[in-house]
Amino acid sequence: MPKSDLQKINDTAWTYYHGMIYGDEKLLKKAFHPKAVVSGWFNGELAWNPREAFIKLCQTLPRPPKGGVGKGYHFEVTAIDIVNDIANVKVDDTVAGTAFTDYLTMLRQGQRWVIVNKTFHKHEGA
Repeated sequence: MPKSDLQKINDTAWTYYHGMIYGDEKLLKKAFHPKAVVSGWFNGELAWNPREAFIKLCQTLPRPPKGGVGKGYHFEVTAIDIVNDIANVKVDDTVAGTAFTDYLTMLRQGQRWVIVNKTFHKHEGA
């Protein structure tokens, strides 16, 4: 049975999160379109990064403990809006104890969905 668009979109969001927390270049390149942009305010500074710069940043993040994702890590898709070949996905996630809300804009590319834009909000006190 072929996967539904909803399943494929969730898979792409999950691939993004796992790629980010493990600094996995292959997973991140699978999730993000080559021309994707990642932007948001982080500690008072506007971050505006192409995919490659975001991947390099992810490779510097602290890794989850061995044996799986534990305390300080959380991932939840809280909303998905699909219109034909575009989707907007809201994700609440925590990376190394820092909480974020991400909006992932995706496009269908052939039989798969890829992230073309990630806009994030870092929650205060996180």
